[in-house]
Amino acid sequence: KAHPCDGVVCTGFVDRMDLAYGAARLIASRAGAMSVAELALVGKPAVLVPSPHVAEDHQTHNARSLTELGGAELLPDREVREKLGETVARLLHDPETCAAMAEAMKSAAKPHAAASLARVPAIVPAAAAVPSAEVTASRARMARLANPAPSSPPQTSGAERVAAPASFSRPPF
Repeated sequence: KAHPCDGVVCTGFVDRMDLAYGAARLIASRAGAMSVAELALVGKPAVLVPSPHVAEDHQTHNARSLTELGGAELLPDREVREKLGETVARLLHDPETCAAMAEAMKSAAKPHAAASLARVPAIVPAAAAVPSAEVTASRARMARLANPAPSSPPQTSGAERVAAPASFSRPPF
C-alpha cells in the first residue's frame, strides 16, 4: 500500500523558488508577507503554518487573509506534528478543492503592486536608493515568478513606465 503522502518533498532552503512553485500542486509554508505574496502570485493552494515567534502575530493575520478567501488552510504551529501529514494527504486527494483554492489564491495576487508603488514619488536619501543584495535577489525572484516564460514578452500597457521629476530620487524598480 502506498503511503498517503507519496510524492511529498520537504526541503530546507530553495534558491529557485520559481521552479519549486511550478512543480508543486500544494504548498505548506510559513505565512510571512513575502511567502503570502508569492503564493498568491503563483496561485497555488496552501497549508499555512504561521510562526508563533513573530511580532504581533502578524503571520496569523497574513494567513487568515488567504484562508478567508478560500485559498489556504491555516494550521497552528502547535498542531503541525499531529495534523500536517493528514491535511496535506486530504488536500492532495481532493483535486476539486485544490482547484478552487488555487483560483481563490489567484484572486489575492497583486502582480503590479511594485509598479503601483513606484508611481508614487518619494524623497529617498541617495544612499537608500541603492538596493541591498537581499532586495535585489527578492526582486529577481519575484520577476521570475511573475514572468515564468522568458520566451513570451511581458504584456504591459506602458503605464508602468513612469518618470519621476528630476528633483526626486527613488529606488530603481
